[in-house]
Amino acid sequence: MPGQLAKAPLVEALLEIRWKLVPIGPNTFQDPVYKFLVGRFYDRIRERFGHVETLPIAQVPDEITPYMVKQQFRVAKNGWPLVQLGPGIATLNFTSPYSWLTFEETSKFVFPKLADAYAGISSGGTDTKLIITRILLRYINAITMNWLETDALSFLESNLHTTFGLPHEITQAEVLTGLPGDLNLQIGYSLQKPIGRGLVRFATGRTGNRQALICELVVQSQGEDIPQLSAAETFWSWVRSAHDDVIEKLFFALIKGRLEEQFKGEQAK
Repeated sequence: MPGQLAKAPLVEALLEIRWKLVPIGPNTFQDPVYKFLVGRFYDRIRERFGHVETLPIAQVPDEITPYMVKQQFRVAKNGWPLVQLGPGIATLNFTSPYSWLTFEETSKFVFPKLADAYAGISSGGTDTKLIITRILLRYINAITMNWLETDALSFLESNLHTTFGLPHEITQAEVLTGLPGDLNLQIGYSLQKPIGRGLVRFATGRTGNRQALICELVVQSQGEDIPQLSAAETFWSWVRSAHDDVIEKLFFALIKGRLEEQFKGEQAK
């Protein structure tokens, strides 16, 4: 697993769910119980996520900011992991130190409590129910690389076994100078297990004050393929399969060879 590498390039891992909102006008949506949800959810997770931060966007009306996080619940000030909540959206975010077992256990602590908090609120005389419309597991990795001095496309090919190129007439054109920059490549595939979509994205960026190649691995499902928290076995089977069968295998296929040895660090000795 990426988190078991001594020098893993992991920047962030997150599990996100979105749930059904009520349309109340053009491009406006409402979660009729969100105002009550924040406090009820916090009461259920405060033993592990006791530090609350309200983001500036919370000042903007909920109806015009659907699926935007407004509250953060942390283990301590500036601490990780953290839980984020907004109208129609909740995420669990991890950074280093990370392990899959801890991530999975924390997910199983957080999300059932969200469903419990949501279901206990009455709206219009009827108890509400969390209906998930999208689930997403994302891993963001940053591999140190000075893309101002290194050919990012050559780095991709020699280190991440990924080939992309433009026609010779373009790459050798007299009007071009320097190395290719502003790299942003993405490819997606339909998945059988779990049913959904898998995405691989490469982009130039930064990690801290260092230039880096960002490698993002995503699995997401929506529509009829969505597992619900009420069907716990199906939901957690989706999460584990997204990690074990897709993201972990993609990651190690990409870094096979020099980068894997580099990330093993002292483990390789």
